[in-house]
Amino acid sequence: MLMQQLDTDLDGLISKKDWIEGTARYSFPLSSDEAELIFAAIDEDGNDGLDYRELLRVFQPASLTSAPRPGDKDEARAREDLEGFKVFSEAQVRAIEDLG
Repeated sequence: MLMQQLDTDLDGLISKKDWIEGTARYSFPLSSDEAELIFAAIDEDGNDGLDYRELLRVFQPASLTSAPRPGDKDEARAREDLEGFKVFSEAQVRAIEDLG
């Protein structure tokens, strides 16, 4: 789970540092500046930490049927799994663009 992988000090929040390092570690195609802009857009309460609720609003499963199957290495299935998540709403995209 994203929260467990990025919350390095296990305080229930993903810090900006953890977010930027995590996006680089997991090969998200983002510059450091882009990662910071996205962090700011997700951090709705402005506490400089992403909590589980904030992450759920952004990374919501679009379909329960898109869950990976154990041992499934089929590329089409992997693509379907990725497409099963709604990454940003239109309002969130506009908010990110407005930050730039």
